[in-house]
Amino acid sequence: MLVCFNVVASAKCSQPRIRKEIREMSPDEVSRLKNAFQTLHDTPGSRGIGSVMDEFTQTHSSLFQLIHNGPEFFPWHRKFLRLFELELQKVDSSINLPYWDWTLDNEAPAQSIVLSNDYFGGNGDPMRNNCMTTGPWANWHTNWDTPHCLRRIFSNSVNRTMIVDGNMGVLPSDEVIDALINDSPQFSRFSNQFEDFHTLLHLYIGGMGGDMSQGFSPNDPIFYLHHGLVDWIWWEWQRRHPDVPQYDGLAFNRTTTLNDLLTQLGDPVFSTLDTEEEYYCYTYSTDFPKNPEKIADMVQAASVDLINDLYFDKYSSDEINKRYERCQQQPNRIVPDELKTKYGRIPSLEEFPDHYIQMMGRKREDMDQVISYSNNIATKLNFIRGY
Repeated sequence: MLVCFNVVASAKCSQPRIRKEIREMSPDEVSRLKNAFQTLHDTPGSRGIGSVMDEFTQTHSSLFQLIHNGPEFFPWHRKFLRLFELELQKVDSSINLPYWDWTLDNEAPAQSIVLSNDYFGGNGDPMRNNCMTTGPWANWHTNWDTPHCLRRIFSNSVNRTMIVDGNMGVLPSDEVIDALINDSPQFSRFSNQFEDFHTLLHLYIGGMGGDMSQGFSPNDPIFYLHHGLVDWIWWEWQRRHPDVPQYDGLAFNRTTTLNDLLTQLGDPVFSTLDTEEEYYCYTYSTDFPKNPEKIADMVQAASVDLINDLYFDKYSSDEINKRYERCQQQPNRIVPDELKTKYGRIPSLEEFPDHYIQMMGRKREDMDQVISYSNNIATKLNFIRGY
């Protein structure tokens, strides 16, 4: 079914709310947001399984295998986040669900201010069963899938094995995500590859046994900021590819269509495509990536040739390959240290751990291909930047 984004008509809202990166929010806004999460954690739900938050977690957990590893991933989670945002707004009408742009922290996400007690809290306490004992979610207990404390186990993947040392593994850089958006005019290719990238944060926060690495990951408030980024990046993909089919692929050996209904949530997929239609009524505060490079920033520090090598209006594999080949033909090429520092070296991603591959029923070669895509871009950009 060939249906493009601009032919799906819906009523527009007059004043879309703006979802911000959480570091754009004022201290008062962050405090209000955390208070609203606390209220939903403390408020009994209507289904008799615990709190309002427990009910959202139960929905996600019970449908986990149906809403992941397929084309429904993006639209289902958009609707899910909107439902949760509406609950937050019942507590405090001023709240708009923010996102965490972890590409800004990709080299050392455990050190991000977003994972400090001023924002959404840090690691669990290894001396107390990895329970959260400090920060805004200290001593939280959840009821799904069984009653337990909220756990985080910051981890890394080394040689396909999860290592627990209080740090977290490297995440994809903004250059890699930007290239993926530009390289992927086909929705299903983009969705499949980005979903695997998004999994890394789940794994590195949750480790083996924490909430974020399980089907009940919505127990952890950071889930909603993480999936806010997921939605922002899909929103950006839609903006860059408005004239291609907005939904395609296979789900359980069946060709999908925009008229498919979201699993259990009931809405047709086409109703999720426009965030500025009446029900969703939101937009984002900025394009991706957040701080695009400006030529003017470089003029005094680089020659015209270096500017032509280093400055990207947008990243794509084709453009990176062209410049990589050009730079290979310049054996005496030197990139000044100040520009090396400005751009920095992009770190490589580690392979997915074996236990995750087995848990998800995925093929190792498919997951390795995702990592290779990122690391190939990193290697070539690092060479272009003089590393």
